[in-house]
Amino acid sequence: MFNKIKKISKNILSKNTKIYKISRKIYYIFQKYFVSTTSKIIKNYLLIKYLKRNFLKRKINSTESCGFLYIAFGENFYREALKSAEILKKQTNLPIHIFTDQKQISNYELQVFTSIEKVPGTHKRSKVDFIHMSPFEKTIYLDSDIVVVGNIDDLFELLDKFDVLATLDTARKRENISKIIKIYSEIPYAFGEVNGGLLGFNKYARDKIFRFWPKLFYKYMVETKGWDQPTLRILLWKYQNSIYLLPPEYNVRSSALLKKVRENKNLFGVSHMKPRIYHMHANKEINKGIYEDYSSDEIIEIVKERAYEIIY
Repeated sequence: MFNKIKKISKNILSKNTKIYKISRKIYYIFQKYFVSTTSKIIKNYLLIKYLKRNFLKRKINSTESCGFLYIAFGENFYREALKSAEILKKQTNLPIHIFTDQKQISNYELQVFTSIEKVPGTHKRSKVDFIHMSPFEKTIYLDSDIVVVGNIDDLFELLDKFDVLATLDTARKRENISKIIKIYSEIPYAFGEVNGGLLGFNKYARDKIFRFWPKLFYKYMVETKGWDQPTLRILLWKYQNSIYLLPPEYNVRSSALLKKVRENKNLFGVSHMKPRIYHMHANKEINKGIYEDYSSDEIIEIVKERAYEIIY
């Protein structure tokens, strides 16, 4: 239903941009109130009862406290998650759980996923509704488009020390979101957005932090146009937790994404990803005991020229 509304809106764009923008806003207002209410009803009156009734039927032993989690709705995203899990299994023996709305599950798919729970998805970002229902005490959540090419089981060890694991996103603090969400704008730039596609969390974060994500997500659905990362930033800032930021090799993105970020300074702000600190000698000979007296402006120009490009 929502996809049809989007298609209609895109057709209007070719005729009248103003009408398109209005219809787009109406679409997200409709999502905010109708979808959030629907999701709440499903979870409170149907879904929770279903999960409790079928908890013992999961193929997860109570001793397996660590595991990987996928949440994929719609056939295409489910198939993508299936392929991602196939690749992941080459790197780990830990259980893999998935929440999905797909009804036809083959015996092969039951071999790829350690356990599958069929739940109704109400929108593209339904992961915000189910991520806190992970069956594991220590969870690594993966988006369906994640491709794991090396063993990452050591991440679970970090969850003994930290509540949340994440990687910095190419968005630190979006200027366009800051203008319309006060609580988002009040968070310091240094506390950048983290990527919602790979998240690690322990039992504390699952029960005391991520369970509040749906409330924030639906509250600001119109302002964020259904994007999940701005409210994830608010969530992690608002609720006390210890967070560890993983290095970029744990979440390598496409070069096209970086190009898109560079070309959208009007959304992110002119200071977005602008270097704050350079760490290098302006004088290459200083370790040999040779000192050159550069002016402040000269030093700044030298380090700018020698610095590598910021990737994330």
